[in-house]
Amino acid sequence: MAGLSVNEALLLQGVGALVWEAEGESLRFTFVSKHAERLLGYPAERWTGTGSAWGDHVHPADRDRVTQEAHQLVRRGEDGELEYRAVAADGRVVWVRDAICTSRAPDGSVTICGVMLDITPRVLSEREARFHSRLLDEVDAAVVATDLKGAVTHWNRQAEQLLGYERDEAVGRNIAELGVVDDPGFAARKMKVLRTGQPFEGEFRARHKDGTTFACYTRDSPIHDDDGELSGFVGVAYDITARKNAERSIAESERRFRRLVEQAADSFFVFDSDGRFVDVNQGAVKALGYTRDELLGMRLREVDAALSQEALADMCSGSARGRPMTIESVYRRKDGTTFPVEVRVGLLDAGGGELLFLALARDISDRKRAAEQIAYLARYDSITGLPNRALFEEHLGLALSRARRGGSSLAVLFVDLDRFQLVNESLGRAAGDELLRQAASRLREVARTMDLVARDGADEFLLLLPDIEPVDQLNVSAAEGAEHTAREVAKRVHDVFAEPFVIHGAESFVGASIGISVYPSDGGYPGDLIDHAEAALREVRRGGQASWGVFSGESLRRRERLGLVTRLRKAIDRGEFVLHYQPVVDLPSACEAMTNGGPRPLHDHIVGVEALIRWEDPERGLVPPGEFIPVAEDVGLIQPIADWVVGEACRQGREWLESGWVLNVGLNLSPRQLWEPELVQRISDDAARAGIARERLVIEITESAAMSDWTRAEEVLCELRNGGFRLAIDDFGAGHSSLARLGALPADSLKIDRSFVSGLPGNDTSRMMVTAIIQLAANLGMEPFAEGIETEGQLRTLVDAGCRRGQGFLFSHAVPGSAVASL
Repeated sequence: MAGLSVNEALLLQGVGALVWEAEGESLRFTFVSKHAERLLGYPAERWTGTGSAWGDHVHPADRDRVTQEAHQLVRRGEDGELEYRAVAADGRVVWVRDAICTSRAPDGSVTICGVMLDITPRVLSEREARFHSRLLDEVDAAVVATDLKGAVTHWNRQAEQLLGYERDEAVGRNIAELGVVDDPGFAARKMKVLRTGQPFEGEFRARHKDGTTFACYTRDSPIHDDDGELSGFVGVAYDITARKNAERSIAESERRFRRLVEQAADSFFVFDSDGRFVDVNQGAVKALGYTRDELLGMRLREVDAALSQEALADMCSGSARGRPMTIESVYRRKDGTTFPVEVRVGLLDAGGGELLFLALARDISDRKRAAEQIAYLARYDSITGLPNRALFEEHLGLALSRARRGGSSLAVLFVDLDRFQLVNESLGRAAGDELLRQAASRLREVARTMDLVARDGADEFLLLLPDIEPVDQLNVSAAEGAEHTAREVAKRVHDVFAEPFVIHGAESFVGASIGISVYPSDGGYPGDLIDHAEAALREVRRGGQASWGVFSGESLRRRERLGLVTRLRKAIDRGEFVLHYQPVVDLPSACEAMTNGGPRPLHDHIVGVEALIRWEDPERGLVPPGEFIPVAEDVGLIQPIADWVVGEACRQGREWLESGWVLNVGLNLSPRQLWEPELVQRISDDAARAGIARERLVIEITESAAMSDWTRAEEVLCELRNGGFRLAIDDFGAGHSSLARLGALPADSLKIDRSFVSGLPGNDTSRMMVTAIIQLAANLGMEPFAEGIETEGQLRTLVDAGCRRGQGFLFSHAVPGSAVASL
């Protein structure tokens, strides 16, 4: 052979290589070694026979490229290596590396020779080293999932930001091709652990698309299918550059570290594994009231009032393994006072043998006060300081329980200011707020000591007159006594509102109209009594003479309700329900598009929809859910309606998916559904029948429903989360949550009630509330979500505050499923 000695050729054949020689002009084989049949299954005669040429063994998809490259080597007289797919005699595809040498004879003819090696195991190994990702797209970390062969199946938004590749660039490509892991051997170590079925975590150098590298921390887990077989891997990665830079800065230069930390307003502590302070900054001295020398003689547990010895040991051991911790605690000052802090603790690489830890403590008193303010405003009116409707209903429910047990009665008064709108429009909103405060004060004055005064909204107030006992000696029942007492209070309200109000130095005359309902004659549930008191108020207004009246329309209401129930049953049988869908929009991109000339097409910014049921009543037309869902819940018809909603929403989601549009679909869960024993299984079955992934369904439950039966709500939501569904807390701020319980719910999103959004951007209270709720959601690991966006000003304020998802009439009303794609 040209270029190879006999011994060299025999040696290459001995290690499994195919040695060949061909004419440079025609590329016809003139010699192939006996290993040809072992490599691809063809005998040597097949290679060198008449009509055979180099390239016949190459896979058709690679043949033109490889043949062209071989001719180029011949023309240039160069050596080179080619990698391509070859087709074996039995049809197998074999990956080959072909090392080619060229030699030119004195007469100008060119001969080429080469050595073929089977590199299929290496190629397959590379493919298998790539892993498949499926994870939520909304978490504040890069989430990448791959299949067992390494093809990217999920690449979330944070991965785009962290690594620079758009989702469309990454999905379907091999993770190794992207080159996002810059550390040699790291992927192999990780795969070795993952393939044992164990999770893996560690730090590595990541490479951005632009070529820059940075430190990254990853937690990876294996994914198993329903049969328990390993099907892929998912990883969650964080940029830890800041932490690494801080640690390196401390190790490299004490002077630089001192200058950095001394300028910080937060408290910095360096301590050993026993909690003894090694160094502190001026922020710590100022925050705790000790001198620096005093602190250096103390331990962390003397400052941290909530830290036990066991917790200190856990914190140090976790940080020593490269797992920084963030906790909330309480620090004690030198004078004995305490304040809440958020503490970030990590291992400090000081370059010595002793383990040292760095703690950054931030005073979160303002954040705690904001959370307390949110909790307060969830139960109290911000203008008058009175209880709101939700708290009133809570007290009314307790009063009803006492009345049932003790045979007493109670009354509810619904009070509406007569000329409030005139004052508001003529003197301004500030004057209207002052009028509401004075009206609340007068109502508290005329109410009895045990009575409760609340603001229902706008210019409406509620009074609860509880614990009214029968008067046996006068033969007066409790209900009669309650009505009599309610009339007396109503008269006092009327009289006190007849006096002028002094608003900003001017007198304004504002009367009051009052509706009264009494337990038990007018209802036995909080909602019924309030509705009946409001109905009595409407009767008073229609009458135009009296200032107050007692509810008297129970029989008419029952007839109307019976007729509605009958029509509702027929509607279920006839299939008279339809679903409309209100788009959920990516707010930053929509805001940017609007700034550049308008949000159309809206399609580009839609990331999901909320399914909203409508009843196509032959008598009344399209009926909104608020008019028939409560009745369906009361009479036990909610289950078939809810089952239809889930099935239809899944069907529509599948239709969008087949058209290439992946959307999350929000489904509202009614309070009564929490008690259905097979709720989660039925939703799972509907999703499976439609062929839609569970994580594409967002199950929404209102804040008040979640808190009304905390134990059951937590149980159902945890079961839904474990089943793979996404969860959202709806109408947050309109109810009366316990923040401790809210934080324990496994929810993904916190939907800000539209009442807060409506005040943006001009109302300072609304802006403070929205900002605080967004911060609260972030602290609880939930995504903030805004409802009721109607103006560009509201949109920009929400985006500036950090809200990324929302919906509202600014973008679109709820539309039929067929119309969503054309928005």
